[in-house]
Order: sequence, then C-alpha cells, then structure tokens
Amino acid sequence: MENKQLHHNVQQIFKLCSLLQRPRTVKELQRELSSSQRQVYRYLKVLKKMHYPVVKNKTRYHLGNASPHAAEVSPLPESENYNPRLPSAHQISLLHESSKHFLLDQAIQQKKVVKLLNYQSPQDGTLAERSVEPLYVSEDFTRLQCYCRTEQMQRQYKIIRMGGVDITNEEFTTEYTPQSIDAFGLSGTTWLPVRMRLHKRAYHLMWEEFVSARRHLFEDKDGWYYEGEVLSYYGIGRFVLGLPGDVSDVEPVEFREFLRKRTAEFGFMKE
Repeated sequence: MENKQLHHNVQQIFKLCSLLQRPRTVKELQRELSSSQRQVYRYLKVLKKMHYPVVKNKTRYHLGNASPHAAEVSPLPESENYNPRLPSAHQISLLHESSKHFLLDQAIQQKKVVKLLNYQSPQDGTLAERSVEPLYVSEDFTRLQCYCRTEQMQRQYKIIRMGGVDITNEEFTTEYTPQSIDAFGLSGTTWLPVRMRLHKRAYHLMWEEFVSARRHLFEDKDGWYYEGEVLSYYGIGRFVLGLPGDVSDVEPVEFREFLRKRTAEFGFMKE
C-alpha cells in the first residue's frame, strides 16, 4: 500500500528544491507550498540531513553550489544522474528511505528510543505515531523488529510505511530477546519445515523478492526447489497462492492442508 504521507512529503521536498533555485523567505516558501511555517522548517531540516547545500542569508534560503560530500554520501548509482541541486522525486524518495535506515541503525547502536512518524496502517491507511525500542533490521532491509511502547509488545514494522524516524534522548528500559522473523516476514514460536518444487517464474520471483530465502534454494536435474523452515504458513502461503501452476510437490501434508483451506476461502462471485 502506498504511503500517502510519504508521497506528499516527497512531492513537497521536490518542489522546495525547485523553489530554492533563487533566495526565498520562509513566508514565501510557505505560500508556494501551501504549508505551515513549521512544516517548511521541517522540509529544510530534511534537506540538510540529506546533505543538500541549503544556504541561509539573513531571512532568505537558497541552494548553494553542489557539495562534494552530498555526492559522496548519495546511495544512488551514477546512472541515476544524481543532481544535488535539483533531484528527481524518485531520487528524493530513495534518499528518504536511506535516511530512515541510517537513523534506525544509529538508534540500535546507541540503544535509543525512536518515534516512528506517520506510520501507515496496512488495514485502513490511517497514520499514527509509534514509540519503539528498535532491536534489529531484517536481512532484506524491509522490516524493523522492535519493542513497541505504544502497544507494549514486540512488533515488526515495515520501514517503507514509516513517514519518518526521530531519535529521542531516552534509552532502552530493559534488555530484550528479539523474536525471530522468517524469510517471508512472519514471526512465531515454532519452526515449520517446507519443501516444494519451483517452476522457473516462481524461482526467479523468490530469488528477487525474498533475499533471506535464497540460501534455501537449490537446483537439481529435475528443476529448482525451496527447502527450508518458516515460522508461519501465512507468509510463504501468500507466495504460493499468488503463483497458481508455478509451484508443485508441496511438502509436508500440513502445509498442503493449509493451502487447501485458504483456497476454499476465496470468494469471487456474489452469492
């Protein structure tokens, strides 16, 4: 699900970069962006965090000459034609994601509480702030495992759904044993064995989309196979049910029964 708040912020920052090609006051920027002064200052702060050369001359702001440091820290490949003075919306989005990972890593190392700003619910799209103690980021860099103070339990949150990350000065209150997450993003208490044959499309999709599953893939004379363990059938089940005809020889029988029950729940026609 697209994070609407993140999309809006990216568009606003992109427009701000264009406006800062010449000196402007905060009131002028506020009017051009149809935003509050407070939000304008936040956008300027984001640009500075991403090493854009924001220059203040008395009451006016503009983008100065491109900073060599800005180019060095950019995670974007040269083929993206990275331009610190006027990046594309896509580039700003990538930089925003990179800055969230940087801040989360910093908080984990320092054992600092962080606020997840404008986290978008996958159920109804509402935005909320979460106070969490970050434990680790998943191997594929898509999820944060943490103790959520808001819900008083260990949770995992998708990083792409975070509108922003704010590190506080508050340290962790206790030590936690992080819950394990399987290759398909699910947690649980018991590891369940799974083996299945993957046709070519299924093999390539699993390789591309589930980094942690790669070590469980192998090929023999009959084709490609996945053989590993998961913490829930729901994650890997979504993968299998999304590729009818591209997965076969599913084991064990408990996983086959799970898939049969899930397919029985499909309802495409009105009664």
